[in-house]
Order: sequence, then structure tokens, then C-alpha cells
Amino acid sequence: YVHDQRGHGRSVEKKGQRGVARMRDLERDLVTLIENAKKETGLPVFLFGHSLGGCIGLFTTLNARPDIAGAIITSPWLQLVNPPPKALFNLIGEIAGVVNRIAIPNGIASTALCRDAAVCAAYEVDALNHDRIGLGLAGDANRAAQWVLNNPQRLQVPLLLCHGAKDAICSVEGSRAFAAKAPGVRYVEFPEAFHEIHNEPVDSEQLFRNELAFIDEVLSAK
Repeated sequence: YVHDQRGHGRSVEKKGQRGVARMRDLERDLVTLIENAKKETGLPVFLFGHSLGGCIGLFTTLNARPDIAGAIITSPWLQLVNPPPKALFNLIGEIAGVVNRIAIPNGIASTALCRDAAVCAAYEVDALNHDRIGLGLAGDANRAAQWVLNNPQRLQVPLLLCHGAKDAICSVEGSRAFAAKAPGVRYVEFPEAFHEIHNEPVDSEQLFRNELAFIDEVLSAK
């Protein structure tokens, strides 16, 4: 089960709304998706989140505590490699309701995604892709990331956390800090991987093996 996240994909009704969303809505959407999956299948549900989705996934897992068997998170936004000044994030937080629909470039270069040139080239021409992030969402994500880092003890389900050591977008230091304090985390670091481990020519196969083994072990334990 997958959903178009607010502000992304086909969920964007107008070009000017690209990247515009609020964390409370994204959390509620994710919980709804999980509940629908459980209702329709009757099977255990594993949550998966990557990058900004990794931040949303961790925040939702710790805060809303949905009924999931486990979570798989890759390259989450917990710390940014090149974050805006803290004072700017604080200001955004104070006036988020006013600036929510103002979106700015996210500054992500396609070459920072992975070492597969074809993937990077496809990123540039994908009509559903964009490089915008709403100021309200940026402020929300920063606060959510800090809350996750400050509340690792709230983790109550098995978690597989993966990050590339050469991620130039979301800092590996955030994942290292969370993994060091959260109970029941299986942390796997890929020394040569960039941001999108699942698109790395060499590391992707190892990532998928880790994910499948994690799912099998959690289900076997149940």
C-alpha cells in the first residue's frame, strides 16, 4: 500500500501547492493508510519511510503508535547535512500558519541521490517530481525530527534503520544518534552509499536482503 503524499505526486492540485503540507495531516494520512491496509488484508503491517518520509514514519511510530508489526526507515530527515540557520527554523515555526503555502527550492541536486547516473537523469525529467518544500512543512519536519531524537524511548515496535554514510542530504549522524538510544533498533550503515540506498547499484541488493530478513524474523517471532 502506498499513497501520494500531500504536496507531492498527483496529490498536488495546483503547481503552486507543490511541497505544501503540515505534519499533523501527514501523520493522520499515514495512520489512515495503515488502518486501511490492516482492515483490507487482515495481515501484519510494516511501515516503510524514506528521507522526509522517514521522518514522518518515525514521528508517527513514536507519537501516534499505530498498530504495526514493525517499521523500516531509510535515510531519515533527523539531521540535515546543510541545515538552514536555527533562528530561521524557529521563525518559520512561529509564523508557520502565515507562510505555510510559501514554497522554496529544497536545494537537492540529483547527483546527490545515488551513484546511478540513469536514476539521477530520470529525477530531472520526471513530470511528477519537483524541488519545492513549503516553509510550514520545513518547520514542522525540523520540529518532528528534534522530537524523535529527544524521545527514542517511545519506540515500542521492532525497527530496521538504514543509512548511507556518504548521504549528502540527510546526515547519517541523526540516524546514529537515534539508533544509539532507541530500544530494539537494528541499525545498518552502508559505508559508500548516498541518500537513496535502494537505488545504489551495489548496496541496493544488500539493503533488500536486510529488509526481507528483518520482516521474516519479526513475523517468525510472533
